[in-house]
Amino acid sequence: MKTISIAALVLAAACSAPRTNEAAAQARAPIHHPEYGLISAQPVEGWDVFGADVPEGKAMSVETLLANAETYRGKEVLVEAPIQAVCLKKGCWMTFDGNGKQVRVKFKDYAFFMPKDADGRVALVHAKFEVKEMSAEQIAHYLEDEGKHEEAKKVTEGVTEYTLYASGVRLRQ
Repeated sequence: MKTISIAALVLAAACSAPRTNEAAAQARAPIHHPEYGLISAQPVEGWDVFGADVPEGKAMSVETLLANAETYRGKEVLVEAPIQAVCLKKGCWMTFDGNGKQVRVKFKDYAFFMPKDADGRVALVHAKFEVKEMSAEQIAHYLEDEGKHEEAKKVTEGVTEYTLYASGVRLRQ
C-alpha cells in the first residue's frame, strides 16, 4: 500500500510541476508584428521594444561615438539619442544628429522597422557601428524616402556615412 501511495505522489507531482523550460521558450518566442516586423525582445517598463533585447549597460551619446569613430568601427555599441528622422515609406531606417553629422540607423536583416512618427523620441540602440562611403544616388534615395524631393535633385556627390546596424531598439514612451 505504501508503494502505491509513493508512486501516486511522484506521478501527481510530475504532472503538476510547471514546465519552466517550455513556458520560457514560449515567452521568448519571436512574434511578428504586422507593421513593425520581428520582435523577440522582452517588454521593458517605460519603453517600446523592437527587434532583439537591448543589453543593460551605459549607453554613449552620438557625439561620443563620432568622436571615436575609428575606435568603435566594426564593434557592437550601445547608443542613446533623440531620433532626428524616420523613413516615411516604411520605417526601415532612422537618423540621429551628432553636432551636424548624421548617423543612420538600419535594422539587422531588415527584420523590424520603426514607427514612421517616431522622430523626436529618444531611442536606445544596440548595434554594430560602420563607416563607409555613400554614393550620390544612395543619398538622393534616402532624401526621397524622407519626402525631400527638391533636396534629392540637388545631390551631386557622395559622403562618408556613419551607420548603426541595430539588432534591438527601445523607444522611450
